[in-house]
Amino acid sequence: MKKILLFLLVALISKSAISQAGDPAVNAPFFTENTSTNQINGSALTVNDNANLRVTFVNNKRFSDVPAGSIRIVFDLGSSLQLQDGSNTALANLPLATIFQFTYGQDPTTGYFQVIATQRSTTAGVIPADFSGEFTFPVRVYQSTPAGGTTANANIETIANNPNNYDDPVTSNNSSSVFYQTTTTLDVRFVNVNATSNSCVLTVNWQVAEQSNVGNYVVELSTDGRNWRNVSEVPASNTENYNAKFNIPSDLQANTVFVRVRENSLSGKATFSSVKAVRGTCDESRQLIVHAYPNPVTSNNFINIGAKQGVFNGKYKLELVDNSGKTYQVKEVQVANAVVIPFEFKTALSPGNYMIRVSNLDGTQSSTVQFIKVGGVL
Repeated sequence: MKKILLFLLVALISKSAISQAGDPAVNAPFFTENTSTNQINGSALTVNDNANLRVTFVNNKRFSDVPAGSIRIVFDLGSSLQLQDGSNTALANLPLATIFQFTYGQDPTTGYFQVIATQRSTTAGVIPADFSGEFTFPVRVYQSTPAGGTTANANIETIANNPNNYDDPVTSNNSSSVFYQTTTTLDVRFVNVNATSNSCVLTVNWQVAEQSNVGNYVVELSTDGRNWRNVSEVPASNTENYNAKFNIPSDLQANTVFVRVRENSLSGKATFSSVKAVRGTCDESRQLIVHAYPNPVTSNNFINIGAKQGVFNGKYKLELVDNSGKTYQVKEVQVANAVVIPFEFKTALSPGNYMIRVSNLDGTQSSTVQFIKVGGVL
């Protein structure tokens, strides 16, 4: 009887130990030289330095796995780091790529580069009990840090509705960070960058300080935060405020487009602004087509301008002209999501053919409609 009770007790203890959920954890990140394991001081990085950012990852449970498809780890690289190579091929060759699938891009809110390691949902994604491994990311310092420095962070997240209903038993060891700061004096400091899109038209404004030895500025666009293309160049001048306005190229139009400004110095160095995310699609509903009624105009002293496609939204100018181009009347109106704008004639019109030109004041909508005036002079 004692043997049976002892056997049941051992089985119960073993089952309890095995049924406990695995406990993933990240240790504090640190920097090493790009070509060796020699640790370097993150407070003394310089722009264009290459280094390795390393993070030790463990499963603290001795008897419990972390089931496949249960967690992801977000590695936020801070204000001034990017991967030396963010291609899919390079990501597939990173350490621990057999357990995790890596994606690389930019946080649309902060613009910081980040690597997301998502645990694979296949058997290969199981993280064994008592596991210990290391993430190693080859990084480059592509711009100076803010005056007070910045941090690179690692955060473990449990995937919602994961296939095994896994719930991390200990969350206090899910986050870690390392401080870093650059020491290089740059040719320019970006104070502020703003980007706005209106249909297919993108407007970028930026303010700089401490401008010295600058050749020009280039506005760059990206649809994935990794591959960038030059779309507009602005020569440097004796000013702190710059702007560029251009149409988004058709092959770069997407729901979200990333925007940054690159400074090219006369010495060949480059400094990058922060990254902004804007809407990058052409909203076809903004292509305004108008019609007029009643048409022809008889004894009434007004005509209605209706939106046959699109809507009126904003401030508009309506110009009444004849076929020779003579202007009879100009009217400005402010409307919100309207489909009709009444136009009352303030001048006498003789019988003939007329046009009303409709355009909004930011230049993104315009259309013209013809009408006929019959009968006597209004």
